[in-house]
Amino acid sequence: MTSFKDKGKCPFCEKTMTPDISEKNNIRRDKCECTNCRRVIYVCRAPGCRDYARGGSLYDDEFCISCSDKIAEFGKKSSEQFGAAVVLGGAALVTGWLASLNKK
Repeated sequence: MTSFKDKGKCPFCEKTMTPDISEKNNIRRDKCECTNCRRVIYVCRAPGCRDYARGGSLYDDEFCISCSDKIAEFGKKSSEQFGAAVVLGGAALVTGWLASLNKK
């Protein structure tokens, strides 16, 4: 089948290619095939990304490897910042409680 997909990187062989569409889908993502390694791939769901995500027998990845790494790094930084905010907030509560005990 003729491909009208963007040129992008295959998550399996890591080569830049324009995939073949093996199964056209109007509701979900088109099932594609890498022209180099012939593995099943899908368009990455990250806005603006032109690379491809892995297709599998039980599960298809939503994002390419690069976008998955960026999302994981963002989540790690967010949780670290949230953890620091919780510690500071807890310290402020304890300090306030101790100050109220000293006023009695």
